[in-house]
Amino acid sequence: MLSMLFSLMCPGFADKPTLSAWPGPLVSIGEHVTLKCQSQLGFEVFCLYKEEGIHIPEFQDIVFHDSFDIYPVTTAHAGTYKCRGFDPNHPYGFSEISDPLLIIVTGVYRKPSLLALPSPSIKSGETVTLQCCSEALHETFILVGYREDANRVQMCLAAEPYASGSQANISIAPMTAAQAGTYRCYSSPSKHSHVWSAPSDPLDLVITVPDDTNSSYRFNLTQGSVMQDYTLENSIRMGVAGLVFLILLVILAEAWWNQEKVQQAEVREISGRTL
Repeated sequence: MLSMLFSLMCPGFADKPTLSAWPGPLVSIGEHVTLKCQSQLGFEVFCLYKEEGIHIPEFQDIVFHDSFDIYPVTTAHAGTYKCRGFDPNHPYGFSEISDPLLIIVTGVYRKPSLLALPSPSIKSGETVTLQCCSEALHETFILVGYREDANRVQMCLAAEPYASGSQANISIAPMTAAQAGTYRCYSSPSKHSHVWSAPSDPLDLVITVPDDTNSSYRFNLTQGSVMQDYTLENSIRMGVAGLVFLILLVILAEAWWNQEKVQQAEVREISGRTL
């Protein structure tokens, strides 16, 4: 209560609220996104400001409680947002303005392709080149990766004209198990644009470890863990070993059986002589 009273007496001095987007700041066109403003000082009413992108008149100084739903999302909703809390009974009792939240609208253009050269399966320590290609003549590609360490990485790549479209390459060296993961790329007509294409198909980078186990590590995006993927060669080796073991058992059993038959014959012969 004292902190609220202090914030009302000293406008703009209170801690700034936090503005977030659910399910996330990357939103497909036509989908739903919720902007949520939260304050530790107990503000329940907030103002929303849109600072970049296309101006939306109905968003001008809009007032909402806790959260604000946007549906359906259009290209006009792409841009930078901020919020601040206030008490409607005290017009000068504003909180500080939140940090900016950038909303990206995706799916506006056709998805690009993403390739790994020479292969998405790379030995540890080698080099791999990721290549984004689009049929559109775009200026920028955005590479997004969910890597083994569970961190989301994002890189902007300058596009170059290629055939009737555009492409961009990025080389990663040396490759390590920490860089294994699932990657996608988007294209955009400008590096300043907040409107992107649909995402490319996912590309899984698998890092092969150069040791005697002949195994590889791949990041499982769903489980968020590293799983060991044994190769077909190891499976064949295990199968052959099992088969050899089975043959040895058959040979030993047959030898034991033959020895039993010989011993029984000797016993019968000795018994006959005694009689």
